[in-house]
Amino acid sequence: MKCPYCGAELEEYASFCSSCGKYALPLQNDGQSEPAQAPEPDSESSGEHVSEKAPAKKAQRLYPPQEPSPEPVPATEAPVPAPEPEQPSSKTGFRSVPFKYRVLLFLLLAAFIGTLCGLIYVVGNTANMRAQLRRAQSDEATAVENAEGLEAQITELQTNLEEARTDAKEKAEEVKALTAQIADMESSVNQTTYDKESAQRQLEEAQTELTALNTEITDLETKLSDAESQLEAANTALSEAQEENKALTDANAALTAETEFYDSYVVFVMTTATDKYYHKFDCPNFTQKSFLAYSTKLAESNGYIPCPICVGDAN
Repeated sequence: MKCPYCGAELEEYASFCSSCGKYALPLQNDGQSEPAQAPEPDSESSGEHVSEKAPAKKAQRLYPPQEPSPEPVPATEAPVPAPEPEQPSSKTGFRSVPFKYRVLLFLLLAAFIGTLCGLIYVVGNTANMRAQLRRAQSDEATAVENAEGLEAQITELQTNLEEARTDAKEKAEEVKALTAQIADMESSVNQTTYDKESAQRQLEEAQTELTALNTEITDLETKLSDAESQLEAANTALSEAQEENKALTDANAALTAETEFYDSYVVFVMTTATDKYYHKFDCPNFTQKSFLAYSTKLAESNGYIPCPICVGDAN
C-alpha cells in the first residue's frame, strides 16, 4: 500500500506515513477503501464551517476523540501549591568525597604505581642480568677451552721444532763429514771414481734433506708464532670475559639484594579476594589482577594477615 499524499510505500498496519508524517490509513466507505483526506482546519479558529459532505465516520477516523475539559475550580477555593521537590546535591560520585581523603587516595595510588614499576623493573633487569651472566660464563668456559687447546698445540709444535732442529743438526754434521770425505777421496790417489760418485750422490741427498728440514723448521717457527699470537689473543679474551663476568656478578648481586628487599618488605593484596590474606610475589594463590601493593606493616594495620602458603608464620 502507498501513501495517498507522497506515494511512499507504507509498512503493514501503519497508520501514519514515515515519509511525510500524514495520517494515511484508508477509510471504509460502503465497503470500498478510500485514501485518507487531509484534516480540515478548525472551524472555530478559521471562521469557516465544516463541509456537510464530510461523513461523520471519516471525521471520527481523522480526529481522535478529545478529552473532556476539566471542571473549573471555584474561585472561592484557592489551589494549594504542591511542595517543591528537593534538589539533589550537584556533587555526586568521587566529587562528594572530602578533599583530604581524595589527596590521601592520590598519594596511595602514586605510591602503589611507583612500587609496582620498581618491582617490574627489578624483575625484568634481574632476568636480563642473569642471562648475560650465563652468556659470560659460557664465553669464559669457551675461552678457557680454546686456551688449553692452543697450549697443547704449542707444546706439540715446540716438540716437533726441537726434533726438527736435532735432525737438521745431525744432517749438517753428516753433510760436513761427507764433504770432508769427498775432499779426502779427491786428494787420495787411490780413490776410485765409483766411490766418489757414490759419495757425491749421498751428499746431494743429504743437502736435499737438509733443505727440506730447513723449510720444515721455517714452517714450524711460523706456526709457533701464529699459535703464540692466538694464545695471547685468547688470554686477552679470557681477561675481558673474566672482567665482564665479575661486573655482571656484582650487578647480579646488587639486583638480588634489591629483589630480596622487595620480597621482604612488599606484599600484595588481591582486591577481589574474599579472604584477608597478603601474599608474596611468587605465591601460587596470588593472581596478578586487581591487586594492591603494601608494606607488611601497612597490610597488617589494614587488617590483613599473612598467607599460610607463601608467608606462613614468618611475620
